[in-house]
Amino acid sequence: MEKKTIGGKKKLFTKGRIILLSILLLIIAVRIWFPYFLLKVVNQKLNEIDGYSGHVDDIDLHLYRGAYRIDGLDLMKTGGEIPVPFFSVSAIDISIEWKALLDGAIVAEISLERPEINFVNGPTEATTQKGVDDKDWQTIVDELIPLQINKFEVIDGEVHFRDYSKSPKVNLIMSDIQVLATNLSNSKDSKELLPSTLTASAAGLDGIVNLNMKLNALSKQPLFDLNAQVNKVNMVKLNPFFQAYANFDVSKGDFSLYTEFAGRDGKFSGYAKPLITNLDVVTFSKEEGTIAQIAWEAVIGSVAEVFQNQKKEQLGTQIPISGNFNNPDINLWATIGIALRNAFIQALNPKINNTITIEDVGEDDKKGFFKALFNNDDKSGAKTGKKEPQKEESRKDRKKKKEKKDD
Repeated sequence: MEKKTIGGKKKLFTKGRIILLSILLLIIAVRIWFPYFLLKVVNQKLNEIDGYSGHVDDIDLHLYRGAYRIDGLDLMKTGGEIPVPFFSVSAIDISIEWKALLDGAIVAEISLERPEINFVNGPTEATTQKGVDDKDWQTIVDELIPLQINKFEVIDGEVHFRDYSKSPKVNLIMSDIQVLATNLSNSKDSKELLPSTLTASAAGLDGIVNLNMKLNALSKQPLFDLNAQVNKVNMVKLNPFFQAYANFDVSKGDFSLYTEFAGRDGKFSGYAKPLITNLDVVTFSKEEGTIAQIAWEAVIGSVAEVFQNQKKEQLGTQIPISGNFNNPDINLWATIGIALRNAFIQALNPKINNTITIEDVGEDDKKGFFKALFNNDDKSGAKTGKKEPQKEESRKDRKKKKEKKDD
């Protein structure tokens, strides 16, 4: 009896070893076979995009961290008349976000390494590259990433605007693009109105770009509060663009842009504040340009001189933009009034105003020409510290507090 028991244990031990070995062989087989299968599927899906053809060099599977990595993706417009891909990326890493598992959520994170987007303008449809239909992108993302994306990152990206039909050729570059978006699926189960964050930075034409945004990525309608600034772009490096589309040059000048926008319930409010400092338009001689070009340069230079704040050598305005997303409204009279105020009364501050909050969206605050001209709402730098849009008081609440204080 004792010998049979020992024999039975040996059989069970042998069966256990066989099962474990079978599982191990299955994992190895999946590890070897799945990347080839996935590579075939991805290349097939990329070539289903209307008007484009795509290719991926390789796909690696990392079972130990629940991830796979796509290497060398290119998406080219079909037809062969555009020499650069619309989209290319050195590597895409897609994985389970392990930190989110601590919050009880199974979500994905995606990282793009050295992505590049090329927008191309041309005289014909075949020589123009504007982008891919959003539905095509959404279909591919949904099929490649079965989980909700909670974290999105861009490392060392580039965006180009090109025009090969002009002389000289236009190639404006925004480089060193860094993007980080977190808690997009609200894996932390936050009760905040805007639980997700997005930060971005870039460099281009000697200028610096920064963007900060709070949002609710799960909202059916856009729900966000953002501010962004473009600081001191060297306008001389924009000369190929000016020559191609406006027929003038500049010998010096810096361009900056400050903007705030907030949106909810299908509506939005905000402004864009473009500023140009130290502008000097090139004046051609008879030997260098045509009479029409010389006259055009003179007109641009004269207008810039008239509307420039002489003390600050600054040309600019603030453009109020609001309404609903399907029908935005630009307040033209306020834009003109603020431009005149900057030129003749008080120069605009080269900063974000910190005056737009999520609570202000939808409030009717139409400024007429004279109010914009004489009332200075350019309160740049009035607030310090990191902006917390959902916690700021609305304009109505501030007015009520002021009335109580006055009483």
